[in-house]
Formats: sequence, structure tokens, C-alpha cells
Amino acid sequence: MCEQCQLCVPNMRLTPLLFSLLLLVGCAGVPQAVDHPLSDPPPTFAEAQRAPEQHRGETVRWGGSIVGVQNARDRSVVEVVGRPLRRDGRPNDSGSSPGRFLIVTAEFLDPEVYKSGHSITVAGALDGVETGQVGEYDYPYPVVRARGLHLWEPLPDPAIRHYDPYWDDPWMRPWWYDPWHPYWRHHRRW
Repeated sequence: MCEQCQLCVPNMRLTPLLFSLLLLVGCAGVPQAVDHPLSDPPPTFAEAQRAPEQHRGETVRWGGSIVGVQNARDRSVVEVVGRPLRRDGRPNDSGSSPGRFLIVTAEFLDPEVYKSGHSITVAGALDGVETGQVGEYDYPYPVVRARGLHLWEPLPDPAIRHYDPYWDDPWMRPWWYDPWHPYWRHHRRW
């Protein structure tokens, strides 16, 4: 082996390792605002609702869809329909909800920014249960004192595909039609 090859072989062995490391670093993580250490193990929504005093002060990361915001002189309260969180901390819009909870924070939250239906993630300490109304039903809301909030941008709508009803009819195609021409490629039905 030449001297040059002896230098390249160890570097070639490191290439997959470096590529894997770069891939892991580039993956999306939990937003910094809600990336707080959690209790071990963090209580589930049902446990916090059933035994609020037992789990008071434990740190959780929950998220969901905003129902509404109420601002008082010294605090803001956000009512949230809970949803399971994805790996990146974003609430999963599909699926069932474990229930509703309240986020309490000392900062002012503008109701025009924190609109109903937007996704939110909170990291904070459990602070008991408050009873509120959902319609005429008395509902026990677990309360999370926020240490960090992250309001998610709405996801973009899926692309609308154009459907050509005459795609499969050879008699309706113009004589100059070329299926591989760039103009026609995006008109194909998939």
C-alpha cells in the first residue's frame, strides 16, 4: 500500500460515523422554552387528575389545542384540550384527548396571539386541580404553573393536486402531447 492509502483508510472508516453524528445533530428536538428536566417518571394526565396532592410540584411537559385565554391582573390562564406529544414536543392533532387542563402563567398572553385552536406546549409544575365548567358539567382541571411555553405555528395545508380527467383517454390528448415534457409531469394523476 502506498503512503497515501494508509492515511485514507482510517478516514474512510470514520466517514459513516461522522455522517451519522451530523444526521443526529440535524434532527429536530424539543424547543428550548419547554426543554426542562421532567419528574422521573412524569405523572400522566389521569394520575394528576385523580391524586392532585400526591403529584403537586412534579414537573410535566403537556400540550394540546387552546380553547381560550383569560387574563387577570396578576396572571393569565389558558384552557387547553390535551393531546399526546410527538418526539419534537408538538401536540399530535389526531387521536383522542386525555382531557382538559389549565396553564397558569404570570405573564400577559394576548388572546389574539394565543387563539383558540392553535397548538401549545407547556413545561411546568403541577399545582393541584381547579374545578371549572364545561357547559353545565363540573370539570376538574389539572393546573400547570408554566416555566416555559411554546406556541406552535400552524402546519401548512397539504398541496392540492390537479386531476386531469382526460389523462387515461388517448383520443382526448392533443397530437403534440409528450408525457415526459416538464409541463405535463405535474398534471399526471398519481
